[in-house]
Amino acid sequence: MGGNYFGRGMQNKKLEDGKFPCYGSGEIMRYVDSILYDKPSVLIPRKGTLSNLFFIDEPFWTVDTLFYTQIDESIIKPNYLYYKLKTYNLDDLNVGSAVPSLTTTVLNQFPFSFPKDIEEQKAIANILTDFDDKIENLQAQNKTLEQAAQTILQHGLLRLRSATKRRMSEVKVCLKVGNLKS
Repeated sequence: MGGNYFGRGMQNKKLEDGKFPCYGSGEIMRYVDSILYDKPSVLIPRKGTLSNLFFIDEPFWTVDTLFYTQIDESIIKPNYLYYKLKTYNLDDLNVGSAVPSLTTTVLNQFPFSFPKDIEEQKAIANILTDFDDKIENLQAQNKTLEQAAQTILQHGLLRLRSATKRRMSEVKVCLKVGNLKS
C-alpha cells in the first residue's frame, strides 16, 4: 500500500490518565495524557481479531497489539482506506500460529487497488459513512425499544402480581366470611 506507513503502537502503562483514547485490539482500553498520532488513521490489529478495524479521526494512542496508519492523503482518503480494508478478510493474512498475527511486511506486500481519483474515494466513503450512521442510529433505536419493552413488561408483571395478590386476599376474605356463616 504505497504511500502509507504502518506504525506499531507502544506501551501505555507508564502514561498518566488523560483525555486521549488508548486503543487495544478490541476497544478503547483507557484514556491517556499523551498522543501517538494526531491525524486520521486506520487502526489494524497486529494480534488477535485481525478484522476488527477502527477508523480514527482524532488524536489517539495505541497499544503494541495494533498498527496505526500514517496515510498520504494526496493518494488515498483515510476513511476510504478504512472501508476498502473492511472488504478484505484480513484473517487470510494471518502469520501467527496460536494467536492470529499480522506483520508490516505482510501489510506492505498486500495487493491493494483503489480509485486514483480522490473525489471518487470521497464520494464512496461518504455514502458508506451515511450507511454506517443510519445503522448506528437504528441500533440505538433498537436498544431504546428493547429497554422500553423491558420496562413495560416489568411494569405489567408488577401490576399482574399486585392484582393477583389482591384477588388472593379477596378469596381469603371470602373464605373466612364463608366460614363464619357456617
